[in-house]
Amino acid sequence: MKQLALIVATISTLLAYLANEVNIRALSTDGIQLRDNETVITADDISYIRPAINFIECGQLRDNSPGMGAFLARSPGYSFIIAVLGKIFGTQNILFALKIVQLCLFFITVLLLFYCSFYVLGSKRWSLLLTALYGATGISSGFVYYSLTEGVTPMLVILYSFLLLRAGKTENRKQKLTNYIGASLVFSIALFTRPVLGIIGLAIPVSIYFDFRDKPKKLAYMIIITGIVSASLITAWQIRCFSIIGGYTGLYPIYYTENSNSCFRPTHQAFWELCKSWGEEGSRFHGYMVPFWTKAIQGEDASVEINNIIKAFPKEVIDHFGEVRITDVLQDYEKSIHHQRYYFDNQLPMPKEIPEMEAKTIKKLKGMTAEFRHNHWLLHNIAAPLKVYKNLAFHSNLSLYIFQRSFRGHVLMELLRTLCFTVHSGVFVLLFFALFMKMNVTQKTIVAMVPVLYILYLIYFQRGIEERYSLPVLSLVFISSGSVLKLLVEKCYGIFNRKP
Repeated sequence: MKQLALIVATISTLLAYLANEVNIRALSTDGIQLRDNETVITADDISYIRPAINFIECGQLRDNSPGMGAFLARSPGYSFIIAVLGKIFGTQNILFALKIVQLCLFFITVLLLFYCSFYVLGSKRWSLLLTALYGATGISSGFVYYSLTEGVTPMLVILYSFLLLRAGKTENRKQKLTNYIGASLVFSIALFTRPVLGIIGLAIPVSIYFDFRDKPKKLAYMIIITGIVSASLITAWQIRCFSIIGGYTGLYPIYYTENSNSCFRPTHQAFWELCKSWGEEGSRFHGYMVPFWTKAIQGEDASVEINNIIKAFPKEVIDHFGEVRITDVLQDYEKSIHHQRYYFDNQLPMPKEIPEMEAKTIKKLKGMTAEFRHNHWLLHNIAAPLKVYKNLAFHSNLSLYIFQRSFRGHVLMELLRTLCFTVHSGVFVLLFFALFMKMNVTQKTIVAMVPVLYILYLIYFQRGIEERYSLPVLSLVFISSGSVLKLLVEKCYGIFNRKP
């Protein structure tokens, strides 16, 4: 079995390497700029890279924005990884080294997926099928050559799950303790890297409870130990932030009040909360918000951009508020950006206390949000999350440029896209059925409950998702859906082969 797992992981990694190398060359050939000719440029990647470089050069993990908000921009786990690579290989080779490391992590992800699948399904054949579909099709390797957390979080999640599954399997007390502490440490790193992954931490106390429920003292000891390890890194980070800022800033303080360098201010947060009410897509939201902010921060009249925002709103929103009321709040928003301009032009931090015009705008936006959600309960609580779920689940997940542009329309590429669409959509449909299967409680929590809660969080609370946001738990979605499919196949086989 070990040899089989190594073979499928090796083939998957080679295919991932080839696809991403071809993709980088295709981008370069078509005149699309790359980050240091190594990785794909995104709106977010520099916010991970710059703090790492500053840490190497001056010992401070911060970006280059003015004010104390520079110390808070991103959760630091991924930047620390980049910084370590920069220390070892030099800043000029930092992204090349990152690509190689992420390829290695992808290899480990595929390898561990095979073992986790076997632990849950008990079948080499099914484990091989799931692992091949996950690793060799391109569904899961689209961000290996990006400087984003999705290059490392899939490995952290599957390693965490693997250690918990092993802890539940072994009867050796020392190995059980080692696996639980190992899982807690991996979870701590995952939380330090991407705070939303705190949801997966549910599996630790559940697993420990069902392992030690007959031994109360041992149960309490294990909960305390794993709790301390799990919270160690993020607690240390919060203490560090508190000592710099002088107050609690939250796990992801992107809308910190001193931010003067971008649109990510409390006003933006309030307006985004309003737009989430009807399930607005993040890319579409920024498609009309960024031009609006860009025009306003230059001190120019943004009437055209305001009209474009109103045109982009759904009919239900226009009918409820009316164009006059929406225009009024957006004009107030524009004035608050004009106030920000002085700080933006002079590279100064905004005041800690939110300016009066901005506070007025936020109050209006919050009132509109509460009003709309109250009057459109079904849209906000049912229709919008379903819309987000559709966007999250029903696609091929083949995000690389070569899949979407370079070779689109070719027969083989369309066959691959169809296969991946079917697989990706299918596993997200089957995922929820795994909750009702007869399965070990610990295993069900790890491979079914955790990804379901994570997906529910994305579609109901976060909403402004991108396709990549589901990637950290995609391996678990494959396992849980595979268990459902295996049961269905066995049931059908039993019916059709039943002797008269």
